[in-house]
Amino acid sequence: MKKTRLLPILLSVVLVLSVLPFPTLLPVARAADEIPEGYTPVYTIEDLYAVRNVRDGNYILMNDLDLTEALAPGGDWDSGYGWRPICDDSSFTGVFDGNGHTISGLRISGNTTSNKAGLFGGIGGTIKDLRLTAVDIDSSNAYTGAICGYASGVISNVHVSGKIKSAGGYTGGISGSVSAILISNVSVSGEIESSGAYTGGLVGYTSGGTQIELSCNMAEITGGANAGGIVGCSFDGPNNNLNITQTYNKGNVNGTSHTGGILGFIEGYTYDSGYSTAPQSTSIVNNCYNVGEVTGGRAGGIIGYNQPYIYRHQDTPSRYSFYYYYANPT
Repeated sequence: MKKTRLLPILLSVVLVLSVLPFPTLLPVARAADEIPEGYTPVYTIEDLYAVRNVRDGNYILMNDLDLTEALAPGGDWDSGYGWRPICDDSSFTGVFDGNGHTISGLRISGNTTSNKAGLFGGIGGTIKDLRLTAVDIDSSNAYTGAICGYASGVISNVHVSGKIKSAGGYTGGISGSVSAILISNVSVSGEIESSGAYTGGLVGYTSGGTQIELSCNMAEITGGANAGGIVGCSFDGPNNNLNITQTYNKGNVNGTSHTGGILGFIEGYTYDSGYSTAPQSTSIVNNCYNVGEVTGGRAGGIIGYNQPYIYRHQDTPSRYSFYYYYANPT
């Protein structure tokens, strides 16, 4: 049996807290009056609902929309639980340009027809220049966020305010879960509450390849295990890491365990082949700060808990198998 060795460094979490002032969050872009070539205009709730019909299309919001009356119980667009998320059974892969406008009164109550709750169900494209106000979500879905349940791609210059509550875990002010995404210049205010695990001011859970920059959370957060002011939990691997830069939290964070002002729980892994140097998992929290109160088991002002581990294999002529080796966080 080949003797293997444990890599000396399992996971690097870099905290660089700069004294330089953060850039001011950019306001939502000024609305354009003309419809760009290749875009479909959205003027009404009917237009908004129809975005699901061409999932890779480009759309631009041409005015503010108030959904409050239409999504009230018994309203014209009440599906029985309020708004039916766009692309609730798949992902929207086009561009939705909010054009500096506001959608208010998004309401979802109960369990949608899929496992995702939000304005969109899933996103694999771009959402930009949009405000959501008076959000009212009380969901029992597995993945819940104001913008979407699950996301990859780009979410930029988006601002959310309201109340988001979930009994299903994976809950965030922007998205319940993300991977391979850029989140830039976004903000969340109001209340976020979940009785399940993975609750974050912006994102509940990320599985790697995520960059968050120039953003903030001001919402009060109450969650179960793995609650964070920006991200609840991050699971990262070699060359597939989380990078949070120039981002801050001002909301209080309360969780049952693994609770952090920026990041609640980080779990990273690397490979040890026994004969070569393997890439490592390196997540970075750079130039970030937290001023919110953090309470809960294994709580930290920036990161609640860091759990690295390693894939280690033994190779024999007849067997090839993997083992997990955990290291105590430092």
